Amino acid sequence: MPNFLTLSLLFILLSLSLSQPTTSFNITKILCNYSDFSTFNSYLTHSLIVPDINSQGTITVLAVDNSNISPLSGEPADVLKKIMEVHIVLDYYGPEKLKGLPNNSSLQATTLFQRSGVATNKQGFVNITVSSSGDITFRSTAPGSSSDAKLVKFVTSQPYNVSVLQISTPIIPNGIDNTTTHSPPPSTPPTPSNQPPKSSPPSKAPSPPSKAPSPPSKAPSPPSKAPSPSDASPPAPETPAPPSREAPTANSPTPSSSSSPSPAADGSTPSPDGDAADTPSSDDKKNSAGAIRACGIWIPILVFFARWYFVWDL
Repeated sequence: MPNFLTLSLLFILLSLSLSQPTTSFNITKILCNYSDFSTFNSYLTHSLIVPDINSQGTITVLAVDNSNISPLSGEPADVLKKIMEVHIVLDYYGPEKLKGLPNNSSLQATTLFQRSGVATNKQGFVNITVSSSGDITFRSTAPGSSSDAKLVKFVTSQPYNVSVLQISTPIIPNGIDNTTTHSPPPSTPPTPSNQPPKSSPPSKAPSPPSKAPSPPSKAPSPPSKAPSPSDASPPAPETPAPPSREAPTANSPTPSSSSSPSPAADGSTPSPDGDAADTPSSDDKKNSAGAIRACGIWIPILVFFARWYFVWDL
């Protein structure tokens, strides 16, 4: 019975150890042992792709030393991340496997950039070519990528897990900086001809000013009704003073003539002061006209009484 329990516990522990995932390598620790790749190792860290690299079961790192990595300096962070992913091949290419490739042969390898789902136009693949002389070169399969990176040396490897190869220059796929946008092209905006014209309303704006000058045309009418000097009545001479008691003679008016006196007959005698020649003002004319009318009434009465008094005196 104790033996059975012991075997059961050992089986459980073995199952748990096999079920738990283990990390077989740490790429940054491996590259820390080689100072010539310090810049390349720093770019891997700043690109935040180290956890993704370490989670892969089998990889080949195409590393560039510090003296040849200058083409990557100054690249934006997103572009640098894509380029660094191109240098991680998702397969194991150790010294034995590469030396076993025949001359004048070529094969296509998949990179971490292809697995990211952002790569387009074969930017996520690398061609490994063996020349007739046995030289090995690496080149992006993206159209227009013309630079070849030569294999310099084998750096280190952990068989069937990780291999580090030094290459002569960075692999930069053509157009890799334009692979971030996959949105469809914007729809064509409507042409200006389909839009309603907007210039018609301003054409009606000048109409109100055309009616503005009409009021000034009626302004001069009031002065035309102003009274002119010709409408005023002509000035009449002053009324002569009543005759004295010695004045009546044969020339004095008769009662018949005194019954219908008129202002014209009274105005025939000029005043001794000569004031009739002066031109009175408009107010004086009105006052004089009223005085003449009053005198026209009282003069016959006074003449009548004067005549009656004269007769009575006789």
